[in-house]
Amino acid sequence: MSKRVLRRAAMSAAALLLIVSAVAYADVINADGDRVLPSAQTMIDLGTVGAGATVTYNVYFLLECRNTSHAVPGSTVTLTPRNPVFPPGGSISGTATTIGPVPASWPTAGQTCVGDPVLQSTTASVVTIVAPMVADTGYIYRLEYAKAPTTGLSGISTMTFRLNVSANNAPVVVVPLDQTVEGNALGGWTSTYGATATDVEDGSLAAPCVPAAGSVLPVGPTIVVCTATDSVGATGSGSFRVTVTDTTAPALAGVPGGLAVDTPDPSGANVSWPAPSAVDLVDGPVAVTCAPLSGSLFAVGSTPVNCSASDSRGNVATSSFNVDVTLVDTTPPVLSGVPADIAVDTADPSGADVSWAAPSAIDNIDGAIPVTCAPASGGRFPVGSTTVECSATDAHGNDATSSFSVDVNLIDTTRPVLSGVPGDIAANTGNPAGAVVTWTAPTANDNIDGPVGVTCAPASGTRFAVGSTTVECSATDAHGNTANDSFTVRVTLVDSTAPSISGMPGDIAVETADAAGAVVTWTAPTANDNIDGPVSVSCAPASGSRFPVATTTVTCSASDAAGNEATRSFSVTVTLASVGGEDGVAATWGPPLDGSSPFVANGRGTLPLKVQLTLDGVAVLPPAQPMLVLERLASCDDGTVVERLDSRPLEWSADRWKLQLKTSALTPGCWRASVSVDGSVGGSVLMLVGHGTESTTTSTGKTGKQKTAP
Repeated sequence: MSKRVLRRAAMSAAALLLIVSAVAYADVINADGDRVLPSAQTMIDLGTVGAGATVTYNVYFLLECRNTSHAVPGSTVTLTPRNPVFPPGGSISGTATTIGPVPASWPTAGQTCVGDPVLQSTTASVVTIVAPMVADTGYIYRLEYAKAPTTGLSGISTMTFRLNVSANNAPVVVVPLDQTVEGNALGGWTSTYGATATDVEDGSLAAPCVPAAGSVLPVGPTIVVCTATDSVGATGSGSFRVTVTDTTAPALAGVPGGLAVDTPDPSGANVSWPAPSAVDLVDGPVAVTCAPLSGSLFAVGSTPVNCSASDSRGNVATSSFNVDVTLVDTTPPVLSGVPADIAVDTADPSGADVSWAAPSAIDNIDGAIPVTCAPASGGRFPVGSTTVECSATDAHGNDATSSFSVDVNLIDTTRPVLSGVPGDIAANTGNPAGAVVTWTAPTANDNIDGPVGVTCAPASGTRFAVGSTTVECSATDAHGNTANDSFTVRVTLVDSTAPSISGMPGDIAVETADAAGAVVTWTAPTANDNIDGPVSVSCAPASGSRFPVATTTVTCSASDAAGNEATRSFSVTVTLASVGGEDGVAATWGPPLDGSSPFVANGRGTLPLKVQLTLDGVAVLPPAQPMLVLERLASCDDGTVVERLDSRPLEWSADRWKLQLKTSALTPGCWRASVSVDGSVGGSVLMLVGHGTESTTTSTGKTGKQKTAP
């Protein structure tokens, strides 16, 4: 035996790791339901390995939609290895794997498959096989996979492996990990992977892969198997999965940045542009769709155009631009129906209201548009010629104008209007020559000339004779139109004026020592009547009469023959002269005054005052008229007068002078009550008003002597 063979036999017990992967298809299918691949009678040829070598193999399962019984959407199918079959001296085991979750789009029970979808396991079931120590060919290994849940799935999936064992060690292949990459070339992804291999006997070996590095892998999962063969034909292999994805949208090019178009057509303009293009990394050139389409009719204004391109995986690229259509209008509207010149006559100096049929205007773009005339139809036009300007402006500012004249002629055939002409006037006079009669002057207004003068004959302020006189009033405008009106003045001779009294005396004041009064005389007044001339005057009381000590009104009167009476008056005041003496006015106050000072009076009642008076030691008796004087002091200790009331007369009764004094009318405070007799004041008493009902007083004469009430 050669040394090379012996060396390989000696190393056959070494563990040799081989990685192999493949997917086979089942030949056992449920009558009606989904199936899991690989299934029964799937044979995997592992090639030749050294004695005692360990081989691993990644098994990927597929769930395939079939018929109308299906795995439940949302469920996860678990595949668990069991019942291993292996030759003596060898072994086989595997890891569990799952498929799912089953997507919600998966058909439910009773539905048929659309497009026969397939779902791949998320991880590989790693199968580990240990070779016997005895070299031979055709060693068989088997491993079953139980599926749970089993609803809608075929019964058992079985993996069968065949292995040749030799004294030579197979190469060990090292491959990349499973990877997911983004498509970068037409059709998928340009591969860049590589594998390495070492052999115990031969050292480093090449490990070419299928598909080869540099080839384009399609979108989706691809199992790459890399194999190395040593010098005696022993092989080792490894596999990995490359999943190519395409999530990149196509690249759009040639989309316009925006288009601006002018048009005179109000419906818009047809706008075209070069067709944009799109290239996808995986699919290559793809179609571009724009909406609205190039060449479409675009309305006036701004319209967005949206362009898009989709690849076969539904990745969409979009871009947009605006088409701005501007309506260009340089044509003015066409006016029609503008009146010819208009002439009117009027008697109104302010002018005349003139109307006409409204003109119309048509624009080539806007259609019918309104026409404005200034001044407007129906307005008042002054006397003379007025130019009317009519115009119409379209939406783009194009103006059309036309004009005509309105000539208003003033014609005056109207008389002025008189107002304020008096009605008939009746006047009485005591003058046989008549009476001067006046009235408010009438006015006149003409429709054209305005205010005009009014003449009345006879004129206002003229003396009218006794009897009836017609007054004629007239007014004439500048065009000779005259207005007339009249009224009557009737003057009646009557005597309704009282005589005029003159020489009346002024008020007379006399003093007497006689309590019965005094005889008073005066020069008699005179009277004259406007018709009767001098008339007599009588006065009552008459001059020379005795007047009492008091103030007496004297009334003088005079009457004419018509019974008109005039009266005038004056006063005669007689006062009692003081009698010589030293005491002045002294008062003896009776109850309720009790001699105390100040007397406290209830401010809410009536105080009955009783007093006996003397003036210079002589008793004061009627017809004398003593007066009560009331003065409010700052206080009973401060004699400053802060308020003084009008004097009040005392009445004589039962040998005393009396007065009912209402204290409720007095301001609360200290009051001084005194008696005035013929200009002399005395007999004072202090009263404190507003504090209780008890009352006392102190009576003091003019010289300060006190007298106590009896």
